[in-house]
Amino acid sequence: RTFYLPQFFKENLPLVDFCTRQLDIKTSYQYQREERSLIIQRADSSEGRINQLLDAMEQDLIAPEENVVSLRQALAEHFQSDSYLRCESMGALVRQNLSHIRSEDRQRQSREDPG
Repeated sequence: RTFYLPQFFKENLPLVDFCTRQLDIKTSYQYQREERSLIIQRADSSEGRINQLLDAMEQDLIAPEENVVSLRQALAEHFQSDSYLRCESMGALVRQNLSHIRSEDRQRQSREDPG
């Protein structure tokens, strides 16, 4: 999983260091929530194109099977969700992750606005 995280690319180290020094944990979580909401808004506004892309990704072998297995296990652990374990391709993992982000966003919104 860490292989796919941008903070582990050496080119990003100066930005990661800067953010670590400047942001407290509460602020960083707020930015994370906002970014996830924006991802969902973009995906929803381009749903047809996103689905076509994910369909192609699910059919194409864009990563070795061992990478898919490793990433799906890491995501299942990280998000404590067995739904990732059913994914057989990187496209399926991306689709599942979008679904997971949508679900978290809906749950957060219902907690913030119960009425």
